[in-house]
Amino acid sequence: MEIKVGHSHRYQIASVGQRIVAAIIDLFIYIFLSFILALIFIKSEDFIGENGSGFSMGIIMPGYIIFLWLFIWILSISLMEFRSGQTIGKRVLKIKVVKQGFTLATFTDSLLRHLFDIIDIFALVGLFLTQANNKNQRIGDQVARTIVIRKE
Repeated sequence: MEIKVGHSHRYQIASVGQRIVAAIIDLFIYIFLSFILALIFIKSEDFIGENGSGFSMGIIMPGYIIFLWLFIWILSISLMEFRSGQTIGKRVLKIKVVKQGFTLATFTDSLLRHLFDIIDIFALVGLFLTQANNKNQRIGDQVARTIVIRKE
């Protein structure tokens, strides 16, 4: 879908497919980074058990890993989008997050968008919503009043 703003600016809304591929690229990058951080914690002295295995923390260790992953995901993606409107995946696909008025999204806008990632991704609500509206917005986009456009 193309949106005309003023006399000379035209913007193309990013497709659902482009958004999914960008999210998958970002997801793989952050899973890899989280894995590296988890290995660092497992090898640190605080996490080494009496037998030297590094898994003496029992149920606490997965909690740390999940917290780190969510922290990295939400904070770093929000910071990247705030700085340029793009994550690594979005940059590869040449799409960008902007406010509905086509100004750059703020850090708060981006943070708000990504606080809804769990609902959008895991419940697949975002996939259905992007196809149900003409701006391909998921819940996070609707709440933050952002859209994802093709960068020209």
